[in-house]
Amino acid sequence: MKNDLFKKGILFPAVLATALTLGLVGCASSPPERPDQDKIKQDSDKGMQDLKREEDRHGSPGGY
Repeated sequence: MKNDLFKKGILFPAVLATALTLGLVGCASSPPERPDQDKIKQDSDKGMQDLKREEDRHGSPGGY
């Protein structure tokens, strides 16, 4: 009787709460796709190319 009460009263709600929490964390950890994601990627690539050109022109910094 005591074991059945433990299963129904404590163990089952704990497992259910854990599953629900993990499900919510999984949804919250993946950000929604931005509509301007391609533009951001292009701007980032262009910035990196510009930086590389500047480094090539002036010589790369010596501390790295």
